[in-house]
Amino acid sequence: MDMEKEVLDWIERYITGKMSEEEKKHFELLLQNDESLQEKVGQQKFFLGLLNEYGEQARLKAQLNRFHDDISIQDLLEDLKPQHSRLYVLWKRYRVGVAIAASMGVLAVSLTLHHLSQEKLVGQSNQITALRREYVKILSTQKINSLPSKNSAEYGGTAFLLDSKGYLITNFHVLDGADSVNIENRKGTSFKTTVVYTNKAYDLAILKVEDSSFKMNAKSPFILSNQKPKLSEPVFTMGYPRDEIVYTEGYLSAATGYEGDTLNYQVSMAVNPGNSGGPVLDSKGNVIGILSAKQNMADGVAFAVRSTCLYELAKDPKVDSLLHNILNPVKGHKQNSLAGLTRAQKTEKIEDFIFMVKTY
Repeated sequence: MDMEKEVLDWIERYITGKMSEEEKKHFELLLQNDESLQEKVGQQKFFLGLLNEYGEQARLKAQLNRFHDDISIQDLLEDLKPQHSRLYVLWKRYRVGVAIAASMGVLAVSLTLHHLSQEKLVGQSNQITALRREYVKILSTQKINSLPSKNSAEYGGTAFLLDSKGYLITNFHVLDGADSVNIENRKGTSFKTTVVYTNKAYDLAILKVEDSSFKMNAKSPFILSNQKPKLSEPVFTMGYPRDEIVYTEGYLSAATGYEGDTLNYQVSMAVNPGNSGGPVLDSKGNVIGILSAKQNMADGVAFAVRSTCLYELAKDPKVDSLLHNILNPVKGHKQNSLAGLTRAQKTEKIEDFIFMVKTY
């Protein structure tokens, strides 16, 4: 326990810039060779960020209360009695306090909304945009208990099939707040799904197709990599930023995500809302990550949840035995059917196993 406390103390001193140059150099050397330490640093950065946000909101609330106390309610009631030309006098007397209080109120509400949006995409900042696609809402005359129409979806993204039994992977933020979730194949056929597992910390979710009409004529070609990819390695993805499947390619540009987030990789590729949940594959066709977000004010900078996070899900006791076998890196092992194929052959083989997600 004392060792763990000492490690956390070192991490906090590193993040807050309180280390000496020699200590910092030694710590960064350890950080390069210890993935567990990298993950702890990323988690601590996120935790300290939340604490800072909470402290700022508490300070603003206290300041707002002080402004409120400076305004005498009794004097306001007295001034509101019918009097000739009192409106101007009333405004002159209280305009500073009211304006400041109103401004602080707007600022406090804005910070609260910002905090709530942060919780929907764990570990990201306001410089990051989730790749969930928002549909234009269309008024419908449907009955309440009828199936949702194709055009009434609120949000969308991408999911890919893990096995022929109907388990799919996507991002948690794509489904967050949804009452129901459908998937749609590239031919436009829609299938009902249930959300069988979510993990907000990893921004991952697992769907299960419930329609009896759902059938796949081949096994899923996707293999979840448990190896660390190399910088500059070519990667590609396929997903649904629009109403047809889109191929995009790029390369691995950093071993961590935004601000050193060790749960993600940084990839250089042009992605758009709707790509969330799409698989990121290496040149051999192994899935190395799941697209989740892109950086604002930087063209072609995107982030993908590491595929090794999926293997961590297998350790969760809430995961059922069938899903555990699929996610387990040993039990779920299968031969790579994409290795050695051309780019066109790879995309042709996997496009039927990638689906559009629509939430209602």
